[in-house]
Amino acid sequence: MSKQASTAAVQGSNSAEKSHSDKGSRYFQLMLLVLAAGAIYPILYLRQVYQTTMLEVFQINHSELVICTRCSVRFSS
Repeated sequence: MSKQASTAAVQGSNSAEKSHSDKGSRYFQLMLLVLAAGAIYPILYLRQVYQTTMLEVFQINHSELVICTRCSVRFSS
């Protein structure tokens, strides 16, 4: 009986270690997801943020910028 009890205790401690490892892994994955979302979100709005600057630098008007954007979307698809 004592051998079975010690085996059960070892299995219980291994289970606790796995549970702790799983929690750490899940928190790490969550942290990576939050960082990725934080990096992707501003990229989606770069054109809106820098639109006036782009117009001034390239010396174009708003309609020409729209045409350039449509062309780049067509060629990237």
